[in-house]
This record gives sequence, structure tokens and C-alpha cells, in this order.
Amino acid sequence: MNNFQILGVVGTVSALALLAGCGGGTSSKPPAPAGLASLPAKKIVSEATAAAKAADWVSAGLTAKAGSTSMSSAGVIGPSAGRETIKIAGNGQATIIVIGRLGYVHGSAAVLKGFLQLSAADARLARKWVVFRPRDPGYQKVVPGMTLDSFLSEVIPNGPLTKTKPTTIDGQAVIGVRAKAPASADMPPGTTDTVYVAATGKPLPVECVEAISTGDVIVTFTGWGQQMAVKKPVHTVPAPAGSGTA
Repeated sequence: MNNFQILGVVGTVSALALLAGCGGGTSSKPPAPAGLASLPAKKIVSEATAAAKAADWVSAGLTAKAGSTSMSSAGVIGPSAGRETIKIAGNGQATIIVIGRLGYVHGSAAVLKGFLQLSAADARLARKWVVFRPRDPGYQKVVPGMTLDSFLSEVIPNGPLTKTKPTTIDGQAVIGVRAKAPASADMPPGTTDTVYVAATGKPLPVECVEAISTGDVIVTFTGWGQQMAVKKPVHTVPAPAGSGTA
């Protein structure tokens, strides 16, 4: 999901697409061994993408800071379903669920007003499960990044790629691949995305950093291949007309 859109409307940053890069938490411990690290950057990205898709499921944790606004999120992402809970300092939290072609949002009034541009008349939707269908205006704000393919398209850098020096993250040997964020991501000029990939064993993404001038986003990946239950909310209300159109 596009978490920085929420930061932008609730805090101080303009709308940004989530993730696209990884880094942070690295150290100067012994370099990763040869192997994956010796491959061209494009090949590393290809190997990481293939391994991630083969795993089907992942748990992802995110911390972000932009100016005076900070947020965190935790979620699970699978081939056709995902769940994420986002906490924004001083503005409450929201949970997003996507199952198939339907998206569900449950959040505080502040988050719903900012993220979905709900009017005061729609404040009654706070703390209720709001369901979004493909025809609803706010649908494309809810579903991106919530299933594995769309998530990987946001996390894996694209464009001209460069490799970082081999390093370790939490004891795991990794190699990083970096690129400038694409203009299509609506990010500030100069934003860089770096994904760190396990250099031993399966070449799965380990951590991700998106660096912007006012802060950064750090994403950690755990539990690759561990399927988690994502359940449809029992009681839902339809998305109001015009939500998410601003």
C-alpha cells in the first residue's frame, strides 16, 4: 500500500509511492562471499525477483520518517491477498486488507479523512470496515503493494542499477542494488532506492531503504514462504461516492 500517501495528507510530505528500495541497518562486518555478489546488478535483481515470487508469501515491517511525521507498519503479503496495519504518530492507525479484487480499510477518522479525502459527513465510517471495489474512485489508493506482484514492483529498484559493496545486515551476508526512484513513483528528485539481497542461500530480499531528502523508509522482510491467514472482514460498509478523488 502507498503508505507515504498517508504521510503526505496527514503530515508534511507530498504523495509518494511506497518503498521501491531498501537499506539501513547495515554494518561494516566481513564482506559477503563471491557468488551472487559477483553477478551484474541486473542479474541480482532478476534472481531476487524470481526467488521472491517462488516463495509466494512474506512478512514485511516498515518504519518511515518524513520531516516531523513518522509512521510504522507491519503486514503479510501473498499472491492474491495481503494485510497491513499502519500507525501514524499523533493520527491513529489504519488496517488494510486486500483479498482478490476487493480492498478493505479500517481506520481512525484522521487517517480516513486524509487518505481517502472523506468529508465530515463520512466521518461515521471511522472504525468501520470500508470495502472498495474496482469501480470505486479510491480503489487504486487501497490495493497497490498489497499483493506480491504489486509489492515487488514497488520494492525492487528499476532503471539504471548499481551495486553496493558486500556487507551484512543482522549477521546475514547481503549485496545491495541501488537505483534512482522513477519519476512515475511521484517521489522527490534525488530519491534513491536500494534493496539488499541475501548473498548466501536463496537470493531473497532482506531489507530495503528509500532515501529522500527529509527522511527515509526502511523495510525489513522476514518469513519468506510462510503462508499467513488473511481473513475477510465480517461486517463492511461500501465506500462513499467520491472518496479518494482529491
